[in-house]
Amino acid sequence: MKADGRHTKGEKTKQWVIERSAEIFNTKGYHGTSINDLREATKLTSGVIYGNFQGKQDLATKAFEYNIQKLHTLYLSAVLSKDKPDEQLFAFVEHPYKIVHKIFQGGCPVLNMSTEADDALPWIKTKVLYAIKRMIGLVENILTDGIEKGIFRQVDIAEVSRFIFASIEGGIMLAKSNNEIEYMKQIENQLKAYIINVLLIE
Repeated sequence: MKADGRHTKGEKTKQWVIERSAEIFNTKGYHGTSINDLREATKLTSGVIYGNFQGKQDLATKAFEYNIQKLHTLYLSAVLSKDKPDEQLFAFVEHPYKIVHKIFQGGCPVLNMSTEADDALPWIKTKVLYAIKRMIGLVENILTDGIEKGIFRQVDIAEVSRFIFASIEGGIMLAKSNNEIEYMKQIENQLKAYIINVLLIE
């Protein structure tokens, strides 16, 4: 970065490669993404693509980090657009159907990479677990605030947060596998019913 805060041409190129590669890796997976795919997506040569990275593994890691930060920011923005904890929780469970599937064409990057990294990509599994922890942490914060304010019942915050996040990821998986986005809406409806009937204090 230059002294005046502007990015150099090399930094801009590196960021461009990360952003374009992030889409490809999230759609085709690590093993399914070839250098030809990356060249086509970035319109750059192999030398330029890997010029700022240590190889495909390094690029894939930075692309995943970019996707996860983008995902977290989207959810956080949805939550912070509401004032009350119950409204924030509804916003969280509504967000996948509204936004996430439209922005991440290949599906949820957490779900995609967690499936691929489980056995074949141990070098990125730690980052996947951290990404999951951050997403669940958003729900935990909402529940904690809601319980303190007398909006939600006393529940096991960690357990309920995992349930909500896992339900959302399961809905995304079903929608992607069946090529039917309404699966996500069905999960959203069930989670809303759970919030109303189990979590909210009448």
